[in-house]
This record gives sequence, structure tokens and C-alpha cells, in this order.
Amino acid sequence: RWEALYARKCGNNFVISAMVSLWLCCTGVWGGEIYVPDDYQTIQAAIDASSDGDFVIVRAGTYYGSIDFLDRNITLQSEKGPEATFIDGVQSGSTVTFRNAGIQDAVLEGFTIFNGTGTYRASHNW
Repeated sequence: RWEALYARKCGNNFVISAMVSLWLCCTGVWGGEIYVPDDYQTIQAAIDASSDGDFVIVRAGTYYGSIDFLDRNITLQSEKGPEATFIDGVQSGSTVTFRNAGIQDAVLEGFTIFNGTGTYRASHNW
């Protein structure tokens, strides 16, 4: 008797867990993954297509041009780390831009960034 009750209880917990996981997945609570260059050829195009909570994962290589997070709370990360993934700003101003203090959960990780300038704005509380 005890074993049958335990099995029934565990079975219900599994069903509930599966339903919650499916709901979280379908409602976008977990962010999606966007790969560069698989899904989009440029990092900026992937950012443009992203939504808050998404992960933009960049394969190893050198990517040219500046990027703007566009007020998105996303994670932009390289797949192989800063030794293998480069953002070359082609000397056209700031290579990476975070425009708004509202993007407090944005993450930039695993890149070597060069050939650009940077601007620090003391008015933001980052």
C-alpha cells in the first residue's frame, strides 16, 4: 500500500513538473538562443532580432563593426572565449554601446574588443 501511494504521489509530481516546464518554455520565461553566424550573419543583426532574456551566442572568429544593445536585457557571449572571438570596431567610434541605464541585466562576455573608442557616462548608475 505505501509503495503504491508513493508511486502515485511521485507520478503526479512528475506530471506537474513537466507541465510547469512546458509552460515556462512556451511563455518565454526562459530566453531563446540565437547563434552568430548560424542564425544571423552579424552580431548586430542577432541583437536586432533578440528579446529580453535571450542568449546571443557568437561562434569563434572576427566580427567587424560596432554593436548596440538597443536597451535589451540580453546575454551576448562568445562560444570559445576571448582568445578566439574578436569584435573589431574598425575605428568608427564606440565598439559596444549600452544606451540606457534600464538595461541592468545585459551581459557581454568572452570577447576581445579592439579598434574602437569608449565613452563613460557618469550619470548612469551601473
